Amino acid sequence: MTDKEIEMQLALGTLDPQKLSFDEFNYYISIIARIAIAATK
Repeated sequence: MTDKEIEMQLALGTLDPQKLSFDEFNYYISIIARIAIAATK
């Protein structure tokens, strides 16, 4: 899955993190971290 596909599925709420590879999961976590940081500002 590409980074763009991960972003789209996350936005749509259809992403299942348990089905991601190691690299895909790391990218997913980086997106979640950016969202969390932005929400606290």
